[in-house]
This record gives sequence, C-alpha cells and structure tokens, in this order.
Amino acid sequence: MKLPAKLLYAFAMASMVAAPVAASAAPLDGARATSTAKDRNGLLGTDWLIGFVALAVAIGAIIVISSDGNDTPVSP
Repeated sequence: MKLPAKLLYAFAMASMVAAPVAASAAPLDGARATSTAKDRNGLLGTDWLIGFVALAVAIGAIIVISSDGNDTPVSP
C-alpha cells in the first residue's frame, strides 16, 4: 500500500472518531429551528385508505395461506 493511500485511510479513520466527539462537545444554546408542518403533506384524509389497503392485504394473505393447494377440477 502506498503512502498516500495510507494517509487517506488514516485521515478517514481519524475523522470517523473525531466527528461524534466534536458533535457532542458543541455548545447548545437551547434554541432549535422549528417549523410548523401541520397538514403540509396533503395526506390528511387518507388514513382510512391506508387502513383499508392494509386490511385487504391481510385478508388476501390469510386466504393464500389457508388454501390447501388442492386445485383439482370438480367437473367430470
């Protein structure tokens, strides 16, 4: 391994160790940037739709699992 590659790996390892330490040592002033996101996603009235799709998937899974695999025709 050449010297520039070793230096690059050493720098990468040092930055991986130093980043969390520097982040935990950063002073907090207690103020956080906040924004209101109430009703911003446009999915306000679709809770029932998500529940209906989940119910349909669950019922379909139960039907597939409970089938015995006997698909022989009953007509002569």
